[in-house]
Amino acid sequence: MKLSWSIPLLFGLACLLGGCGTKSYTLQYAPKIGEAYNYKMSLSGQRDADVTMSMKPIRVEGNNVVVESRVVDMTIGGQPMPPATADLLKNLVITTTYDRQEHIISNDVSGVPSQVAAAFKSQGAGTNAAYPDKPVKVGDSWTGTVDMLGKSVEMTYKLDGVENVGGKEAAIVEGTVSSNAPFQLKAPMKMQIELATGMPISATMEAEAAGQSVKTTFTRL
Repeated sequence: MKLSWSIPLLFGLACLLGGCGTKSYTLQYAPKIGEAYNYKMSLSGQRDADVTMSMKPIRVEGNNVVVESRVVDMTIGGQPMPPATADLLKNLVITTTYDRQEHIISNDVSGVPSQVAAAFKSQGAGTNAAYPDKPVKVGDSWTGTVDMLGKSVEMTYKLDGVENVGGKEAAIVEGTVSSNAPFQLKAPMKMQIELATGMPISATMEAEAAGQSVKTTFTRL
């Protein structure tokens, strides 16, 4: 008899402590001001390239966050940048203002000739996620608009789970694009997003555009 009521009691306590799968998570863009977040972006396809970027949140403006991004290093086909290109990019500064859902409010390029700045701006700021405007549970989906290759693209996201990634609690999110995207995904985009800051830990995307297949990985160093 004691066992018959102790089992549901223990299960109830476990639900109370662990949420029984009903725990909600808030995905919000809230990086630490002044901290540098370094990433390596690798592209494999017709021509391989590796780019190391440093992203540094510099200030908060109202409910928005202003981030400066700089190119630290780049290799193309396994070869370092030509000296002239390296000298050009060392002065490049991309200043992006995000809201708390990681929507881009503004994007400015400075430190390089106007033609180069225009080329960078035409590619967009490269954000890969639009965070939900309310807490979500594992299994929940939401839609959002992101800037990809200079075009606004609607995406659908799903919170697949929450895991410990390198000592950080991370949301595991997958994303699919709408039909108006400048490319088509071969499989859902996979992202690991640090819950404490909203900064990505990693992202992987395999896409096809104009008959070319490209795989992009984005990893925090």
